[in-house]
Amino acid sequence: MRISTNTLFSAGQSRITELQSGLVKTQQQIATGRKILTPADDPIGASQVLNLEQGRVMNEQFATNRINAGNALREQEGVLSSMNELAQDVQTLLVQAGNASLDDTQRSYLAVELDGQLEQLLSLANSKDGMGNFMFSGYQVTMPTYQKTSSGATFQGDGGQRSLQVDTSRRVTISVSAQQLFEAIDTGTTSAPGVKQDIFTTLRSWSDALKSPTASAAAQTAQAAAGTAAGNALTILLDRVLSSRAAIGAQQKEIDALDAAGAAKDIYYAQAKSTLQDVDYTQVISDFSQQQATLEAAMKSFKSVSQLSLFSLI
Repeated sequence: MRISTNTLFSAGQSRITELQSGLVKTQQQIATGRKILTPADDPIGASQVLNLEQGRVMNEQFATNRINAGNALREQEGVLSSMNELAQDVQTLLVQAGNASLDDTQRSYLAVELDGQLEQLLSLANSKDGMGNFMFSGYQVTMPTYQKTSSGATFQGDGGQRSLQVDTSRRVTISVSAQQLFEAIDTGTTSAPGVKQDIFTTLRSWSDALKSPTASAAAQTAQAAAGTAAGNALTILLDRVLSSRAAIGAQQKEIDALDAAGAAKDIYYAQAKSTLQDVDYTQVISDFSQQQATLEAAMKSFKSVSQLSLFSLI
């Protein structure tokens, strides 16, 4: 079979181009530290790397959500703790007001103190979080939770409980609605249920009763009844606040556990991507040296072959 000069040149140039391309690719791998430079290099490996990166990004977002959830829960825990202390102070005031030796003037002084505590409780109910949203308004975060009225306060939020996705299959509640805390409180007892109303109306009624003269037996009975209703309502409020704080504690503990799991996932994603994508520098440098030597040999061979001609023998 005759091999033309053009065939020799074409084959030699093709081989040199192929070797140069391989050498350039190896140089890029050394420079980037990655053995998969394009999906064509390893379609399956590239797909796995993409899936791992998507998982890492999602895990990172969940970590951010857990930080935000933790902050929201800590803010609410702080306010609920203040509510707890305030409700206990009002209970102390209730005991003082039950002293039979007090006269109407002294009880009116207690009423003024109660009014101040009622204002504090209303202010706590209208607390805002770090984003400027009303903390206890449910989904109505731009609406003040309560609007003060002459008889107490009007609830303006809803019963919604906001939540955040903190892991692949877990959402955590990050808010408690004032509806769960202050509304529909039975002011009676187990044996004698009373009227269901919000805590602000109950305490306002008690304040009004403390300011009223008790010259008649009926007035004394009404004042005592208002105090009993307030006491029952405060007991329920404290139970609700305690229950909400316990739930927050459980959620914070769960977030801590999910943080630990998320950190472990980050390590897994990094190691798995490294296994698929990172170069073995010892191996790749060895390959580079071998490719360089092969290219040099091929170029010398091509030069020798290209110089062969019948005319050189004349």
